[in-house]
Amino acid sequence: MLWGCFSAKGPGHLVRIHGKMDSTAYLEILAKNLRSSIKDLKMGRHFIFQQDNDPKHTAKKTKAWFKRQKIKVLQWPSQSPDLNPIENLWKELKIKVHMRHPKNLDNLEKICMEEWAKITPETCAGLIRSYKRRLLAQFTNNLQKHYEALIELEKAIKNSRKLDVLCRDFEQEKVCYLPLNMFLLRPLHRLMHYKQIMERLCKHYSPNHVDFRDTRAALAEISEMLAQLHGTMIKMENFQKLQELRKDVTGIDNLVIPGREFIRLGSLSKLSGKGLQQRMFFLVEESDDEWGVPHCLTLRSQNQAIVVAASSQAEIEKWSEDIHMAIGLAEKTGGPVPELMASSPPDGSK
Repeated sequence: MLWGCFSAKGPGHLVRIHGKMDSTAYLEILAKNLRSSIKDLKMGRHFIFQQDNDPKHTAKKTKAWFKRQKIKVLQWPSQSPDLNPIENLWKELKIKVHMRHPKNLDNLEKICMEEWAKITPETCAGLIRSYKRRLLAQFTNNLQKHYEALIELEKAIKNSRKLDVLCRDFEQEKVCYLPLNMFLLRPLHRLMHYKQIMERLCKHYSPNHVDFRDTRAALAEISEMLAQLHGTMIKMENFQKLQELRKDVTGIDNLVIPGREFIRLGSLSKLSGKGLQQRMFFLVEESDDEWGVPHCLTLRSQNQAIVVAASSQAEIEKWSEDIHMAIGLAEKTGGPVPELMASSPPDGSK
């Protein structure tokens, strides 16, 4: 096993680890090699040390050592992919060492040291420059899976009473100031807010301002992320609207399903025997032909389809007969024929 470090100025020390690696051994390596690497690379005091969440890296005495040495350590979230750029150096080192066919452990150590010394400052600097791009790519990839994660959470809540109670309890906590599904949408909303802030700052700063170039670069990066997440953001906004609608609609348990797109919610007047009566209607678009509730009627034109549901099978059949009759009368009188089809599958079949 090896321990090594590097910066944009080049590779630091490389050390062979004998025996088991624990927090005590890790501290000994840091004490003997980290400071000397910093000095050799002429990094000064203003740098940030990065490591993963290995237990020996996050042990209390390890944290205390960094604090005493006044070394700032990059905070790394738990359960996150390891994006430490040194992994790229380890990969390159393994390839180079494998090509030389080491014969034993001592020969392996010698070859590792020789190949490590051949790593150029340009290679190290390139890894540091590309770090932000790779980190943003991983962040974007995670957000693109956000919608699927929320759909799976919705299914799990429906199938587990215990999980449902747990989520409802969490929503009562101060830390969750919104319904859980809306709370989980906040990372996407923040990106839009950050973009607006950057746009205002770019308009506010003059081109000669010390922060103008960095602000414009940040705006370009956020704009690129939002462009990649455009489709996901539309799905997420649609998910949020359907969730809000579900609270106001009774009798439809599966309102939020993949492929269902919310279009409009509003008040219309229904013509009945008592005259015009105001009713609230919502319009959604389906990606397939099944609504998922009984007594459905699908009205289709060339460009869109509207699905309505009746209270009984007899009522939906009456609606279907009246629509077909209206189409027939229009055809006989030579009037405009609406491009309309009606279907009322009692069991959801086509």
